[in-house]
Amino acid sequence: MILYPVSRYLLGMLTILLLWGSSSAQPIYFRHYEVENGLSNNSVITSLQDKNGFMWFGTPDGLNRFDGYSFRIFRLKEDTLHSMNNNPIFHLYEDAKGTLWVGTLEGLFYLNTTDGSFKRLQKTKGQLVRVVRGDDQNNIWFVENEILYKYNVATKSISPYKQPALRNITTLYKSEDGTMWLGCANGVLGRYDSRNDSFVYYSSNLAVKTANTIETICEDKENNALLIGTSQTGLLRFDLQHYQWSIIKLPASKHQQHFVRSLLKVDEHQFWIGTESGLYILNTYTNDIQYIHKVPHDQYSLADNAIYCICKDREGGIWLGTFFGGINYYPNHAIAFEKFFPTSSSTSLEGNVIREIVQDKYGKLWIGSEDKGIAAFDPDKGTFVNYNNENKNTIGLPNNIHGLLTDNDNLYVGTFKDGLYVFDLKTRKIKQHYPAFSNNGLNSNYINILYKTRSGDILVCTSNGIYNFDPTTGQFQQLPDLVNNEFYSAILQDRNGRIWLGTHGNGIYYIDKEQKPRKLSIQVNGDYPFDKTKILNFLEEADQHLWVCTESGLFYVDPVKNTASVYNTSSGLPSNIVYCIVRDAENNIWASTSMGLAYINRQTGQIKVFKQSDGLLSDQFNHRSSFRDAEGNIYFGCLKGMIRFNPKNYATVNYTPPIYISQLQVFNKNVTINSRHLLSDYLFLKENKIQLPYNNSTFSLDFVALTYTAPDNVKYAYMLDGIDKNWNYIDKNKIIHFNNLSPGHYMFKIKSTNSSGLWMPNETSFTIEITPPFWKTKLAYLIYTLVVGAAFYFATRYYHNRYEEKQQRLMEIFTLNKEKELYQSKIDFFTKVAHEIKTPLTLIKMPMGKILKNVESIPEMKHEIMVMNKNTDRLLTLTKQLLDFRMMESGNYALHLTACNIVPIIEEIFNNFQPAISNKRIVYRIEIKTPVIICNIDNDGFIKIISNLVDNAIKYCRSRILLIVESGLSGELALVQVINDGDIVPENERTNIFEPFHRSGNTMTAGAGIGLSLAKSITLLHQGNLEYTTDGESNIFILTLPQLKANYAEAEEK
Repeated sequence: MILYPVSRYLLGMLTILLLWGSSSAQPIYFRHYEVENGLSNNSVITSLQDKNGFMWFGTPDGLNRFDGYSFRIFRLKEDTLHSMNNNPIFHLYEDAKGTLWVGTLEGLFYLNTTDGSFKRLQKTKGQLVRVVRGDDQNNIWFVENEILYKYNVATKSISPYKQPALRNITTLYKSEDGTMWLGCANGVLGRYDSRNDSFVYYSSNLAVKTANTIETICEDKENNALLIGTSQTGLLRFDLQHYQWSIIKLPASKHQQHFVRSLLKVDEHQFWIGTESGLYILNTYTNDIQYIHKVPHDQYSLADNAIYCICKDREGGIWLGTFFGGINYYPNHAIAFEKFFPTSSSTSLEGNVIREIVQDKYGKLWIGSEDKGIAAFDPDKGTFVNYNNENKNTIGLPNNIHGLLTDNDNLYVGTFKDGLYVFDLKTRKIKQHYPAFSNNGLNSNYINILYKTRSGDILVCTSNGIYNFDPTTGQFQQLPDLVNNEFYSAILQDRNGRIWLGTHGNGIYYIDKEQKPRKLSIQVNGDYPFDKTKILNFLEEADQHLWVCTESGLFYVDPVKNTASVYNTSSGLPSNIVYCIVRDAENNIWASTSMGLAYINRQTGQIKVFKQSDGLLSDQFNHRSSFRDAEGNIYFGCLKGMIRFNPKNYATVNYTPPIYISQLQVFNKNVTINSRHLLSDYLFLKENKIQLPYNNSTFSLDFVALTYTAPDNVKYAYMLDGIDKNWNYIDKNKIIHFNNLSPGHYMFKIKSTNSSGLWMPNETSFTIEITPPFWKTKLAYLIYTLVVGAAFYFATRYYHNRYEEKQQRLMEIFTLNKEKELYQSKIDFFTKVAHEIKTPLTLIKMPMGKILKNVESIPEMKHEIMVMNKNTDRLLTLTKQLLDFRMMESGNYALHLTACNIVPIIEEIFNNFQPAISNKRIVYRIEIKTPVIICNIDNDGFIKIISNLVDNAIKYCRSRILLIVESGLSGELALVQVINDGDIVPENERTNIFEPFHRSGNTMTAGAGIGLSLAKSITLLHQGNLEYTTDGESNIFILTLPQLKANYAEAEEK
């Protein structure tokens, strides 16, 4: 609309004023992001959404990138990216190639796509850059310190424009046809002529004023005009056909002059206008202007009236940057929930906890709250009149309301503890009060539900039964045959006239046409759920099915077939506590719960959950607090007020959010720019690859789907190829942890829903490479191959050598076996010989004894006879040793042990050998150190041991033999040492001297080599020990035997 004719101007203004009242009633609710949410500063000067989907906000304290969950702050400096010094941000622009340009107090910066850092444009002065814009030739226009420059991206050349008329340029704008427009500080509008590389200027008395800066420009293509925001003359329109100026009168505010700082074209006819005094929404088709400003104590209003920038994201949400109030975001929800809650306005709802919603015959809604009494709501104006203790007409009316019922001009009000009130809808005054226990039949002041049947009966549900109230007499009569002391929490009369009653602990009853109460008993999954939960509400379907709201889910009951199915958290409900439900015009179900609002599509069975992030006042609703009006609007009461919406406006959002990895953590530490793991987070947007060493394979990934409408509604699913076979589904937790991932290449896949909860085709994948340690690299495997080859070679040789050694060993064993066979043969031979010669020797010995008795009679034969007797004794001794040895070898040698003193035995043996050494020059003596040594011995065996030791000493000594007998180890052992001064046994032969047939030293000495072996064997049978040692001068044989602890005196006596 062009307003240059006065008549058309007046007509337009009259239209705007007439439409102002209705337009201002359309609410807009903002979500706020401030420094408490991570923003670097609450003064947001400029904003945009880049091609990747991130939101960028420039402030006096750095540049902020927002992903819907958190802010990342960049403080731009020429020397370093993260300088502590401030560099205020004044303007943001993204060119056609996706390069982000940033105008700052210290020059023009751009985002380096190579490493994700910000760099200052070379050949610039590093001074204030207030505005940046690009043209269709991909030139970058900017104003640095009042001078206009054009930067040619292709040639990297900068061209200045220093004409006096181009001084103090305050804004640049490119229209859809590619025309570059500029606004100056004196209100002059300029257009760039690319053919002549010159400028054309347009001015008007409406705009040209001292210090009247053109702050912003926006094209109104449908009207072939430009909308121009100025600092002193408000909003202007420049007609591109006639080149004429006109004023668009904005509604009055506290400011006499409108300072317009920002403009945004939202759709074909709607423009958002940001000023120092608030937000204006202009509809160029109807000339409707809506004024939105900051409302104290209203958490959904503008946080600040000074609006510096406006931008629109791809989901349709609108972002406002304010000077003191941070970011104000208007999300484009799938359905608009109108909110009614307590504010500073006198016409707002005063109660928070909304319990009852009913409509009177005048079209007003009556709201009962549990904290602020009742309120009358005008659905058309959106205003409330509150009635509670603070209102003079309702003094005495309690604030805690639990039941409302309209009946003609009466409003029946049930309270929590004060009985029943009757409120006159005409006079708006209390006309009657019915407390309990006042001879009216009412026995409970807790009025929970008020319900009017089709027959006109008013039923009053209390904590102590159900009553039929007669308004004419004021009397209450309990319904017969029902449990009187029961808490009745739900009531409904169906199409057949039956009255359904729900209780808090005794299930469901219904009163049939005969007025007889009956109990509903339905089994679900083997249980009777209604008897174990609280019944909260009923709703009847057209097919006479019954919806039952409980604290255990929402049940769909068929009373005819006596069956029921259940909706609960397993089905997709946000909570099992379902307070009440409303059926919309499409027969779909809207259910309020303790954890959100659920929408059940009756055709598809799909359940959609709405939360506070979708525009609700609160996730928790309240008992019986719902209503649907004739226009199809649905009302629900919650713990923070009331909402209103129309399901016909519900539209599924099909926006597909892109997914990016927002943070990499290694061992719970963030990986930052210039990290050895990741050069910068920008590479996530570029390469989709992560490389980590094997010793840093415990890491986590934080990812984000870039959606801003309701990011808390987004659900994710991920899969790691090679490990996961199915998708892993997660909700709000956006961090995935990997512990000790094995070296290798992995493909990580992730997908998400959008804000409406719909799974979108946005699957994103990137590679994760865990580099192996050196010992698992290709070079290492080559070394391993060489090592294995060498090991195989040496193993083969070793096996060959071992085989030869084994064969040699087998030959040795074979030789040893042969030697054993030979040894056995020798033993057998000697044993047989001994057996054969023993008898003849015995026969010889007997006559020899007789001869010896008469040897004196034949002196000439005495010597020969003595030699014969000596050799006969020697042969008998040898034969007996061989036989004893054979018995030892075969294990048949038996001992007959007796306890006796071994000292006399040793002395006797010692004396028996005296004749043998009488002709030798040998010092032969015995030392008895312990006179009594009691041992358990075989007398014959013991004699053989000592005799063989003494005999051996006599054979090999030179000149000395000594026997030492003593008790050792405190009397526990008997020690017998036989010492001779013969040749010392060589060390290499000492382990063999007790072997059979072993001869050591002088082989000329007579002997068979079995004496010591026999002595050793008999010693072992006595549990003793016989060993050889030397002191370097003598051979010492030590015999040890266990000694018995006995009475030495008694033994000596014996």
